Amino acid sequence: MADKSFFQKVLVSYRVLLKYCAVLTGICIMLMVFTIVPDTLGRKYFAHPLQGTLEFNEMLMVIVIFVGLAWTQSERGHVCVEVFTSRMKAKTARIVGCTVWFLCFLFFALITAASVVEACRSIALQETVWGIAKLPVWPVKIILALGCFLLSFQFLLDVIADAACLNVQKGK
Repeated sequence: MADKSFFQKVLVSYRVLLKYCAVLTGICIMLMVFTIVPDTLGRKYFAHPLQGTLEFNEMLMVIVIFVGLAWTQSERGHVCVEVFTSRMKAKTARIVGCTVWFLCFLFFALITAASVVEACRSIALQETVWGIAKLPVWPVKIILALGCFLLSFQFLLDVIADAACLNVQKGK
């Protein structure tokens, strides 16, 4: 029983972190709207777009996508086709679910490792992208690696929760 309470504490703490990540994602989406709308209006009606909007929004898009992945998974919000598992016995479906979450964990652990290597390379090179000004790319690559790590960790939590038959879906 102590293992379940420890796991529940880890899960609650991790969910708090993911909620902050979700808020960051929302803020980035608002920033994208506040830059794309004036850029579009300026381009359409004044033939003068906002400079640097494309580069800025490319970086925000990375944050929106990769930081939000773990929160979406914690809510089991990703697309899930249950054509086969809905016809299985509960125990078999749970085993299949655990296997799928474990494979997802392995896949994103590999992506995390590769993105950490790429982020380190980018930091060493002080990689930038040219637009209206030189913008550093390495902070976004660090955030990408962090987002992949958070998703990998969420998949690992899902494996443990499903294997232990814990009902942790959507904050339960």
